[in-house]
Amino acid sequence: MEKLLSISIATYNSAIVINECLDSIVKSKYIELIEVLVIDDGSKDNTRDIVQTYVKKYPKSVFLVKKDNGGYGSTVNISMQMATGKYFKTVEGDDWVNTKGLDKLIERLNKLDVDIIVNNYEEIVNDKKKYVDINNRNQYNKILNFNEINKKQVFRIQSMTIKLDIIKLIKYKISEHRFYVDSEYVFFSMIYAKNIIFLNDIVYQYRLGQDGQSVSIDNISIHFKDLMYIIEKLLGIYCEVEDNIQDKSKKIYLIKNINILYRDLYHWFMIMKKIDNYKVLKDFDIRMNRLYSNHIKKMNFGYYRFIRINHYIFLKLFRYIRNFRKILSIKG
Repeated sequence: MEKLLSISIATYNSAIVINECLDSIVKSKYIELIEVLVIDDGSKDNTRDIVQTYVKKYPKSVFLVKKDNGGYGSTVNISMQMATGKYFKTVEGDDWVNTKGLDKLIERLNKLDVDIIVNNYEEIVNDKKKYVDINNRNQYNKILNFNEINKKQVFRIQSMTIKLDIIKLIKYKISEHRFYVDSEYVFFSMIYAKNIIFLNDIVYQYRLGQDGQSVSIDNISIHFKDLMYIIEKLLGIYCEVEDNIQDKSKKIYLIKNINILYRDLYHWFMIMKKIDNYKVLKDFDIRMNRLYSNHIKKMNFGYYRFIRINHYIFLKLFRYIRNFRKILSIKG
């Protein structure tokens, strides 16, 4: 039977949580229409043994790929090449899906022919769920082109299901051995997509607050240069494809995605425990202005723009203000 949806699951030492992830998928009443590609990124625990039990029980739906450690990007690169379903979705091994929401998604995919499907999702912190409305006032259940989408729209990998035909058009590899590469996946998909539909069913269950997550302050302090690398890479790719993109609205969204990453970078320098690397940020800004000045001018940095005037002074000032407000909130 042909598969309707390929789900890429990235695992690394996920033995404690991988059952929850896989159970949420194989319990779907449409499991025969789903291809589950579990890409194990060199786990040292018994993740592979656990996954193998699902392979034996669901041999036509669950597949295990063993590989040396290459980071999240390497798992997505492999699964994009292997996938055979009409649509493609990524799930991290320590997250899971809402099974009923997945069933509804499958039912919709069976009737749709659209490049990107966007669902709302939930964040889970210490077993408490937070509803994330990714829609941003766009019309539900209608296929839209980029010109019809709210200009404030932000796309997240957790919300996206993408037509495999679009995935196969991507000529760029997602960076390996780096953090924050989900932004590349979203960006690359948007280059080739022509239309989008927003659905209000919740599918993805995004677990936050875990030790070692890429968004933790400790990891941000260690891996902020990965984000710099990705910003520069995406700006370079945008310059390559810009002239071939006729849709002005799509150009707006592509630049906006890079803009958001750039603002995140400034925010990280404000919350990192040390600011000894402020010169690294200054040198990065100088290089981006030299290489991509016209595109940087189109970005909205908000009050972060003052940092670009004097990195050392304004980083210290903003950090002081932020810490002072935190103290006041604690006292309050």
